[in-house]
Amino acid sequence: MYKDRGASGSIDRRRINDALDKHLEKSAPSGSREIVGKQKDRISAPSTCSGKHPDHRDQPSASNSKNEEESETDSEESDVSGSDGEDTSWISWFCNLRGNEFFCEVDDDYIQDDFNLCGLSNQVPYYDYALDLMLDVESSHEESETDSEESDVSGSDVEDTSWISWFCNLRGNEFFCEVDDDYIQDDFNLCGLSSQVPYYDYALDLILDVESSHAEFTEEQNELVESAAEMLYGLIHVRYILTGKGMAAMLEKFKNYDFGRCPRVYCCGQPCLPVGQNDAPRSSTVKIYCPKCEDIYYPRSKYQGNLDGAYFGTTFPHLFLMTYGHLKPQKASQRYVPRVFGFKIHKP
Repeated sequence: MYKDRGASGSIDRRRINDALDKHLEKSAPSGSREIVGKQKDRISAPSTCSGKHPDHRDQPSASNSKNEEESETDSEESDVSGSDGEDTSWISWFCNLRGNEFFCEVDDDYIQDDFNLCGLSNQVPYYDYALDLMLDVESSHEESETDSEESDVSGSDVEDTSWISWFCNLRGNEFFCEVDDDYIQDDFNLCGLSSQVPYYDYALDLILDVESSHAEFTEEQNELVESAAEMLYGLIHVRYILTGKGMAAMLEKFKNYDFGRCPRVYCCGQPCLPVGQNDAPRSSTVKIYCPKCEDIYYPRSKYQGNLDGAYFGTTFPHLFLMTYGHLKPQKASQRYVPRVFGFKIHKP
Protein backbone atom coordinates (compact mmCIF):
# COMPACT_ATOMS: atom_id res chain seq x y z
CA MET A 1 0.00 0.00 0.00
CA TYR A 2 2.67 2.51 0.99
CA LYS A 3 4.82 1.56 -2.01
CA ASP A 4 2.10 2.52 -4.53
CA ARG A 5 2.00 6.25 -3.79
CA GLY A 6 2.36 8.88 -6.46
CA ALA A 7 0.93 6.89 -9.40
CA SER A 8 -1.50 9.57 -10.63
CA GLY A 9 -1.02 11.56 -13.84
CA SER A 10 0.09 15.11 -14.48
CA ILE A 11 -1.87 18.07 -13.10
CA ASP A 12 -3.49 20.78 -15.18
CA ARG A 13 -1.49 23.94 -14.49
CA ARG A 14 -4.43 26.23 -15.28
CA ARG A 15 -6.61 24.46 -12.72
CA ILE A 16 -3.88 24.87 -10.13
CA ASN A 17 -3.58 28.59 -10.84
CA ASP A 18 -7.37 29.05 -10.58
CA ALA A 19 -7.40 27.26 -7.23
CA LEU A 20 -4.48 29.39 -6.08
CA ASP A 21 -6.34 32.58 -7.01
CA LYS A 22 -9.37 31.45 -5.04
CA HIS A 23 -7.17 30.62 -2.05
CA LEU A 24 -5.51 34.02 -2.16
CA GLU A 25 -8.86 35.81 -2.44
CA LYS A 26 -10.18 33.96 0.59
CA SER A 27 -7.05 34.62 2.65
CA ALA A 28 -6.78 38.30 1.62
CA PRO A 29 -8.29 40.97 3.94
CA SER A 30 -11.78 42.16 2.99
CA GLY A 31 -10.52 45.62 2.11
CA SER A 32 -7.96 44.30 -0.32
CA ARG A 33 -10.07 41.71 -2.17
CA GLU A 34 -11.22 44.30 -4.69
CA ILE A 35 -7.60 45.16 -5.48
CA VAL A 36 -6.69 41.49 -5.74
CA GLY A 37 -9.54 40.97 -8.19
CA LYS A 38 -8.36 43.82 -10.37
CA GLN A 39 -4.80 42.54 -10.32
CA LYS A 40 -6.07 39.08 -11.23
CA ASP A 41 -7.93 40.44 -14.25
CA ARG A 42 -4.85 42.34 -15.34
CA ILE A 43 -2.37 39.51 -14.80
CA SER A 44 -4.54 36.70 -16.16
CA ALA A 45 -4.62 38.28 -19.62
CA PRO A 46 -1.16 37.17 -20.86
CA SER A 47 -0.54 33.45 -21.21
CA THR A 48 2.64 32.30 -19.51
CA CYS A 49 2.71 29.13 -21.57
CA SER A 50 2.33 30.40 -25.11
CA GLY A 51 3.85 33.84 -24.70
CA LYS A 52 0.80 35.44 -26.46
CA HIS A 53 -0.71 38.71 -25.31
CA PRO A 54 -4.19 40.16 -25.85
CA ASP A 55 -4.86 42.68 -28.57
CA HIS A 56 -6.05 45.93 -26.99
CA ARG A 57 -6.43 47.74 -30.32
CA ASP A 58 -10.21 48.05 -30.04
CA GLN A 59 -10.51 51.87 -30.26
CA PRO A 60 -12.72 53.13 -33.11
CA SER A 61 -10.40 55.98 -34.04
CA ALA A 62 -8.66 55.27 -37.34
CA SER A 63 -6.15 58.09 -36.98
CA ASN A 64 -4.23 56.48 -34.17
CA SER A 65 -4.76 52.80 -35.05
CA LYS A 66 -1.31 52.58 -36.56
CA ASN A 67 0.30 54.14 -33.49
CA GLU A 68 -1.62 51.77 -31.25
CA GLU A 69 -0.46 48.83 -33.30
CA GLU A 70 3.15 49.95 -33.07
CA SER A 71 2.90 50.68 -29.34
CA GLU A 72 1.23 47.34 -28.74
CA THR A 73 3.99 45.57 -30.64
CA ASP A 74 6.62 47.45 -28.66
CA SER A 75 4.88 46.62 -25.38
CA GLU A 76 4.78 42.94 -26.26
CA GLU A 77 8.46 42.98 -27.10
CA SER A 78 9.36 44.91 -23.95
CA ASP A 79 7.00 43.06 -21.61
CA VAL A 80 8.43 39.65 -22.36
CA SER A 81 11.97 39.72 -23.68
CA GLY A 82 12.57 36.61 -25.67
CA SER A 83 9.15 35.18 -24.86
CA ASP A 84 9.27 33.20 -28.08
CA GLY A 85 12.68 31.77 -27.20
CA GLU A 86 12.79 28.45 -25.49
CA ASP A 87 15.82 29.46 -23.42
CA THR A 88 14.02 32.33 -21.66
CA SER A 89 13.65 31.53 -17.99
CA TRP A 90 10.55 32.29 -15.94
CA ILE A 91 12.53 34.74 -13.81
CA SER A 92 13.67 36.70 -16.88
CA TRP A 93 10.14 36.66 -18.26
CA PHE A 94 8.67 37.91 -14.99
CA CYS A 95 11.24 40.65 -14.39
CA ASN A 96 10.79 41.97 -17.94
CA LEU A 97 7.02 42.30 -17.69
CA ARG A 98 5.74 45.85 -17.90
CA GLY A 99 5.29 47.10 -14.35
CA ASN A 100 7.93 44.79 -12.87
CA GLU A 101 10.88 47.07 -13.56
CA PHE A 102 11.67 47.29 -9.84
CA PHE A 103 12.46 43.58 -9.65
CA CYS A 104 15.96 42.24 -10.21
CA GLU A 105 16.67 38.70 -11.38
CA VAL A 106 17.42 36.44 -8.42
CA ASP A 107 20.15 33.86 -9.02
CA ASP A 108 18.98 30.26 -9.30
CA ASP A 109 21.66 29.21 -6.80
CA TYR A 110 20.12 31.48 -4.18
CA ILE A 111 16.64 30.07 -4.73
CA GLN A 112 17.86 26.47 -4.73
CA ASP A 113 19.44 26.93 -1.28
CA ASP A 114 16.68 25.82 1.10
CA PHE A 115 18.19 27.90 3.91
CA ASN A 116 17.30 31.10 2.04
CA LEU A 117 13.67 30.00 1.76
CA CYS A 118 13.24 29.18 5.44
CA GLY A 119 9.69 29.88 6.63
CA LEU A 120 8.24 30.70 3.20
CA SER A 121 6.48 27.35 2.76
CA ASN A 122 4.05 28.31 5.55
CA GLN A 123 3.21 31.66 3.93
CA VAL A 124 2.77 30.70 0.28
CA PRO A 125 -0.01 28.32 -0.83
CA TYR A 126 0.99 25.65 -3.33
CA TYR A 127 4.59 26.36 -2.39
CA ASP A 128 6.14 23.42 -4.24
CA TYR A 129 4.27 24.21 -7.46
CA ALA A 130 5.33 27.85 -7.33
CA LEU A 131 8.97 26.93 -6.70
CA ASP A 132 8.99 24.49 -9.61
CA LEU A 133 7.52 27.16 -11.88
CA MET A 134 10.17 29.71 -10.92
CA LEU A 135 13.00 27.24 -11.45
CA ASP A 136 11.57 26.10 -14.81
CA VAL A 137 11.10 22.52 -13.67
CA GLU A 138 9.35 20.76 -16.54
CA SER A 139 7.73 17.93 -14.61
CA SER A 140 4.58 18.45 -12.60
CA HIS A 141 4.54 18.22 -8.84
CA GLU A 142 2.96 14.78 -8.71
CA GLU A 143 5.43 13.47 -11.26
CA SER A 144 8.33 14.88 -9.27
CA GLU A 145 6.91 13.38 -6.10
CA THR A 146 6.73 10.02 -7.86
CA ASP A 147 10.31 10.34 -9.07
CA SER A 148 11.52 11.46 -5.66
CA GLU A 149 9.86 8.56 -3.91
CA GLU A 150 11.28 6.13 -6.44
CA SER A 151 14.77 7.60 -6.04
CA ASP A 152 14.55 8.25 -2.31
CA VAL A 153 13.42 4.75 -1.45
CA SER A 154 16.20 2.40 -2.41
CA GLY A 155 14.70 -0.87 -3.53
CA SER A 156 11.12 0.31 -3.13
CA ASP A 157 10.06 -2.10 -5.87
CA VAL A 158 11.55 -5.03 -4.02
CA GLU A 159 8.96 -6.95 -2.06
CA ASP A 160 11.29 -7.67 0.84
CA THR A 161 11.75 -3.98 1.69
CA SER A 162 10.29 -3.38 5.13
CA TRP A 163 8.07 -0.44 5.98
CA ILE A 164 10.66 0.86 8.45
CA SER A 165 13.43 0.87 5.83
CA TRP A 166 11.09 2.46 3.31
CA PHE A 167 10.07 5.18 5.77
CA CYS A 168 13.57 6.03 6.99
CA ASN A 169 14.88 6.32 3.43
CA LEU A 170 12.25 8.81 2.32
CA ARG A 171 13.56 12.25 1.45
CA GLY A 172 13.29 14.42 4.56
CA ASN A 173 13.43 11.47 6.97
CA GLU A 174 17.22 11.33 7.16
CA PHE A 175 17.11 12.17 10.88
CA PHE A 176 15.32 8.90 11.69
CA CYS A 177 17.19 5.71 12.50
CA GLU A 178 15.71 2.27 11.95
CA VAL A 179 14.11 0.92 15.13
CA ASP A 180 14.63 -2.80 15.74
CA ASP A 181 11.55 -4.98 15.32
CA ASP A 182 12.27 -6.63 18.67
CA TYR A 183 11.98 -3.26 20.40
CA ILE A 184 8.63 -2.53 18.74
CA GLN A 185 7.22 -5.98 19.47
CA ASP A 186 7.85 -5.53 23.20
CA ASP A 187 4.59 -4.11 24.55
CA PHE A 188 6.40 -2.55 27.50
CA ASN A 189 8.18 -0.13 25.14
CA LEU A 190 4.86 1.00 23.66
CA CYS A 191 3.14 1.69 26.96
CA GLY A 192 0.69 4.60 26.69
CA LEU A 193 0.95 5.08 22.93
CA SER A 194 -2.36 3.40 22.08
CA SER A 195 -4.25 6.33 23.58
CA GLN A 196 -2.26 8.91 21.59
CA VAL A 197 -2.36 7.38 18.12
CA PRO A 198 -5.58 6.79 16.15
CA TYR A 199 -5.92 3.48 14.33
CA TYR A 200 -3.22 2.19 16.69
CA ASP A 201 -3.53 -1.53 15.92
CA TYR A 202 -3.66 -1.01 12.17
CA ALA A 203 -0.71 1.40 12.30
CA LEU A 204 1.35 -1.06 14.33
CA ASP A 205 0.60 -3.86 11.86
CA LEU A 206 1.69 -1.61 9.00
CA ILE A 207 4.98 -0.76 10.71
CA LEU A 208 5.72 -4.43 11.36
CA ASP A 209 4.58 -5.49 7.87
CA VAL A 210 1.83 -7.66 9.31
CA GLU A 211 -1.05 -8.43 6.95
CA SER A 212 -4.29 -7.17 8.47
CA SER A 213 -7.83 -6.27 7.48
CA HIS A 214 -6.91 -2.67 6.71
CA ALA A 215 -6.18 -3.79 3.14
CA GLU A 216 -9.95 -3.70 2.63
CA PHE A 217 -10.18 -0.06 3.70
CA THR A 218 -11.06 2.76 1.36
CA GLU A 219 -8.32 4.98 -0.01
CA GLU A 220 -9.13 7.68 2.53
CA GLN A 221 -8.99 5.21 5.42
CA ASN A 222 -5.67 3.83 4.16
CA GLU A 223 -4.24 7.36 4.15
CA LEU A 224 -5.36 7.81 7.75
CA VAL A 225 -3.70 4.52 8.71
CA GLU A 226 -0.48 5.56 6.98
CA SER A 227 -0.47 8.91 8.78
CA ALA A 228 -1.11 7.14 12.06
CA ALA A 229 1.77 4.75 11.33
CA GLU A 230 4.14 7.67 10.76
CA MET A 231 3.06 9.26 14.03
CA LEU A 232 3.34 5.98 15.93
CA TYR A 233 6.81 5.31 14.53
CA GLY A 234 7.92 8.80 15.54
CA LEU A 235 6.73 8.30 19.11
CA ILE A 236 8.46 4.91 19.26
CA HIS A 237 11.58 6.45 17.75
CA VAL A 238 11.93 9.11 20.45
CA ARG A 239 12.01 6.34 23.08
CA TYR A 240 14.32 4.07 21.11
CA ILE A 241 17.07 6.67 20.59
CA LEU A 242 17.48 6.95 24.36
CA THR A 243 18.49 3.28 24.58
CA GLY A 244 21.97 1.89 23.96
CA LYS A 245 21.16 0.49 20.52
CA GLY A 246 19.33 3.63 19.52
CA MET A 247 22.20 5.89 20.50
CA ALA A 248 24.64 3.67 18.63
CA ALA A 249 22.51 4.03 15.51
CA MET A 250 22.34 7.80 15.94
CA LEU A 251 26.09 7.90 16.53
CA GLU A 252 26.70 6.56 13.04
CA LYS A 253 24.44 9.20 11.58
CA PHE A 254 26.20 11.87 13.64
CA LYS A 255 29.58 10.78 12.29
CA ASN A 256 28.22 10.91 8.74
CA TYR A 257 26.89 14.46 9.28
CA ASP A 258 23.35 13.27 8.52
CA PHE A 259 21.98 15.86 10.94
CA GLY A 260 23.80 18.73 9.28
CA ARG A 261 26.42 21.20 10.47
CA CYS A 262 26.11 24.35 12.53
CA PRO A 263 25.51 27.38 10.27
CA ARG A 264 27.45 29.65 12.66
CA VAL A 265 30.77 30.69 11.12
CA TYR A 266 32.86 30.40 14.28
CA CYS A 267 31.62 26.87 14.96
CA CYS A 268 33.62 25.77 11.90
CA GLY A 269 31.16 23.19 10.59
CA GLN A 270 30.46 21.50 13.92
CA PRO A 271 28.14 18.48 13.43
CA CYS A 272 24.74 18.95 15.04
CA LEU A 273 22.11 16.74 16.65
CA PRO A 274 18.32 16.78 16.23
CA VAL A 275 16.29 18.17 19.10
CA GLY A 276 12.69 19.01 19.86
CA GLN A 277 11.57 22.08 21.76
CA ASN A 278 8.62 20.22 23.24
CA ASP A 279 7.92 16.58 24.02
CA ALA A 280 4.24 16.89 23.09
CA PRO A 281 3.41 15.94 19.48
CA ARG A 282 2.50 18.69 17.02
CA SER A 283 3.88 21.43 19.24
CA SER A 284 6.93 22.43 17.18
CA THR A 285 9.10 21.17 14.35
CA VAL A 286 12.51 19.59 14.79
CA LYS A 287 15.58 21.79 15.18
CA ILE A 288 19.30 21.00 15.14
CA TYR A 289 21.38 21.57 18.27
CA CYS A 290 25.01 22.63 18.06
CA PRO A 291 27.05 21.33 21.02
CA LYS A 292 29.73 23.96 20.41
CA CYS A 293 27.72 27.18 20.61
CA GLU A 294 24.89 25.44 22.49
CA ASP A 295 22.19 26.97 20.34
CA ILE A 296 19.49 25.57 18.06
CA TYR A 297 18.86 26.25 14.38
CA TYR A 298 16.44 25.32 11.62
CA PRO A 299 17.51 22.37 9.44
CA ARG A 300 18.82 23.32 6.02
CA SER A 301 16.33 21.14 4.17
CA LYS A 302 12.69 22.20 4.00
CA TYR A 303 11.68 18.54 4.06
CA GLN A 304 13.53 17.88 7.32
CA GLY A 305 12.14 21.11 8.75
CA ASN A 306 8.62 19.68 8.57
CA LEU A 307 9.38 16.81 10.98
CA ASP A 308 7.71 16.87 14.37
CA GLY A 309 10.15 17.79 17.13
CA ALA A 310 8.44 15.33 19.48
CA TYR A 311 9.88 12.46 17.42
CA PHE A 312 13.33 13.38 18.79
CA GLY A 313 12.47 15.00 22.09
CA THR A 314 14.16 17.50 24.35
CA THR A 315 16.46 14.98 26.06
CA PHE A 316 18.26 13.16 23.26
CA PRO A 317 21.15 15.48 22.27
CA HIS A 318 22.17 16.15 25.86
CA LEU A 319 22.02 12.50 26.95
CA PHE A 320 23.90 11.61 23.76
CA LEU A 321 26.76 13.98 24.65
CA MET A 322 26.82 12.65 28.21
CA THR A 323 27.07 9.09 26.87
CA TYR A 324 29.76 9.95 24.33
CA GLY A 325 31.65 12.58 26.28
CA HIS A 326 34.63 12.51 23.94
CA LEU A 327 32.44 13.96 21.19
CA LYS A 328 31.53 17.06 23.16
CA PRO A 329 33.56 19.99 21.78
CA GLN A 330 34.89 22.95 23.69
CA LYS A 331 32.54 25.89 23.89
CA ALA A 332 32.95 28.49 21.18
CA SER A 333 34.96 31.42 22.54
CA GLN A 334 35.31 33.54 19.43
CA ARG A 335 32.48 35.95 18.70
CA TYR A 336 31.82 38.29 15.84
CA VAL A 337 32.61 41.94 16.61
CA PRO A 338 30.73 44.56 14.55
CA ARG A 339 33.03 47.28 13.19
CA VAL A 340 32.63 50.49 11.21
CA PHE A 341 35.76 51.50 9.29
CA GLY A 342 37.74 49.21 11.56
CA PHE A 343 36.43 50.65 14.85
CA LYS A 344 34.28 48.68 17.27
CA ILE A 345 30.72 49.89 17.62
CA HIS A 346 30.04 51.42 21.01
CA LYS A 347 27.42 49.59 23.03
CA PRO A 348 25.31 51.97 25.15
